[in-house]
Amino acid sequence: MSTPSILRCRRCGWSWGPVGVLPVVPGGPQQLFLRCTSCHRPQVQRVEPDADRDALRCSACREQSLVPLADCPSCGEQDLSWGPLI
Repeated sequence: MSTPSILRCRRCGWSWGPVGVLPVVPGGPQQLFLRCTSCHRPQVQRVEPDADRDALRCSACREQSLVPLADCPSCGEQDLSWGPLI
């Protein structure tokens, strides 16, 4: 079962969600939080442990240009935090 959460930037207030965050299952599929460098859309993809991550494509524009969602797509701040729905 997933927990609905929102990802927020502490600097500019950008937010994304609600996103269903799945529990970690050792040896099972991983949930990756990604950003497309072509269209800048954040997304989540579920990936099997043996999958080729370099072959992942953006769910919106289909480009192979995904990077980890480690910074805010709006201002570039790296202080992102997950929080509950309010």
